[in-house]
Amino acid sequence: DLAVNIVGYGNYITAEGQKKSYWLLQNSWGKHWGDDGNFKVDMHGPDHCQNNFIHTAAVFNLDVPVVAPAPSSDPEINDYYMKNSPDFFSNFYFNKYEAEKANGLGEEKGPVNNSVLYGQSGEETSALPASVGDQSGKVV
Repeated sequence: DLAVNIVGYGNYITAEGQKKSYWLLQNSWGKHWGDDGNFKVDMHGPDHCQNNFIHTAAVFNLDVPVVAPAPSSDPEINDYYMKNSPDFFSNFYFNKYEAEKANGLGEEKGPVNNSVLYGQSGEETSALPASVGDQSGKVV
């Protein structure tokens, strides 16, 4: 069996110098046959042919199914947590690490920039001095 589709058209010049038109057809036998699976047929056929050479039929499938969402292949954890949270997970560690360094709890000692830092031990480390004096120098 053979099925063909009209995929294009064009013009050519015959050996007698006449300009004629052709249909570009694609066959169902695959790309190994003809010109990459295509061949050309004169639109009007030979002069002695009484019948049309090509009978055109257009078939459209208008029975379009309702679009259903594809099943998710993502892990169930994404039902509870965002897939993409660029700032939270990466900065959570680094912010804590920088706070420890700033409060003198890490290897490097630095200026105190955070007022309070809570660690795993449950102890509270305050960045404020133990006693606060007023402008006269008296301890309050």
